[in-house]
Amino acid sequence: MITKFYLNQYSKKIKKVIFFLLFFNVSTYSYSDVFRVENVIIQQKFSSSKDFRENLINKAIVTSFEKLSRRIMVEQEFWKIKNIESSKIAEMVSNVSIVDERMISSSYQMTFSIFFDDRKVKSFFNQRGIIYTESISRPILTFPVIKSQNSVNLWNDNFFIDNWNNSLVQNYLVEFMLPEGDLTDQKNVTLTTEINSIDISRVLKKYGLNNSLVVLINLDSENENIAYKLNLENTHYFKKFSKKIPSDNSEKILVEIIDEIKNSVENTWKNKNTIFSGSSLSLEFVFANKNLKNLNKLRNTLVNTNSIKEIKNLEISSNIYKGKIYFIGTIDSLQRNLKEQNITLKESFNTWVITIDE
Repeated sequence: MITKFYLNQYSKKIKKVIFFLLFFNVSTYSYSDVFRVENVIIQQKFSSSKDFRENLINKAIVTSFEKLSRRIMVEQEFWKIKNIESSKIAEMVSNVSIVDERMISSSYQMTFSIFFDDRKVKSFFNQRGIIYTESISRPILTFPVIKSQNSVNLWNDNFFIDNWNNSLVQNYLVEFMLPEGDLTDQKNVTLTTEINSIDISRVLKKYGLNNSLVVLINLDSENENIAYKLNLENTHYFKKFSKKIPSDNSEKILVEIIDEIKNSVENTWKNKNTIFSGSSLSLEFVFANKNLKNLNKLRNTLVNTNSIKEIKNLEISSNIYKGKIYFIGTIDSLQRNLKEQNITLKESFNTWVITIDE
């Protein structure tokens, strides 16, 4: 028994290390990686013609651009990328890597990794008035709760917990994470049959996360039996929809529910962080610096604000920090984004002043 106890404790520690490594990798993900499309597979019946391989490469470029576009464009904009000339797409490519090529029976298969020049892609979208985003969400801690026979279940034999990460939907800008489900997690989640009364705040604090998704699947009903509440960067969303879940085909329908929710959250994130123009505005600001901790807090917040593209330091002293912000959108939207993070940006006597709300 003693040996088993230590093994269990060791296993939990390993799981926590893996969780935080995954969190670190996601939260430090470079926006430029959004413009790299991996594992593009093109297969065609083999031909000995001299331009055979070149044709496959061109197909891979077009396919990868479609994947990239769907990755960063909001859903209602997809129609705008139809029938684009392949030569225009090729002009936006920065690098093409052939990862693998092989014969499969009478067909030839090539696998590519294609990297697009982000400036050219954004310029292309802006010229055509295409709405898109390049922002990657911080991880979303996800709690899929099942209601059945007027009781709720999250931790034991939960189909959604077991299959959430097996979904065919490829989320790129949003990373979903599931809690470990250890005794501490189970103790710190308040489960009820009403989604708005499900409290996961203590578990979020444990993992050091802010973004969350609570899903309630009501197997006792067929009317508005799927509901979720989503918190994205301190903005709250709520949605309900109906899904018939027949007992003889429940697993297929439950997977479809996972896919639908993932798509919905991804599109919510995109719409929250849309970019309408590639041109950046700028303003110079002054911040009354009290101490190094406050200065670091401000700079970290500005760097992680989605609408801010660049910050330049103009003057740093023991009590004053002057800088220049390059941002996309309007000043009003910039002020709102900063206010959500307890920072006030206000114009005073032709000078922009930043303060941290206490």
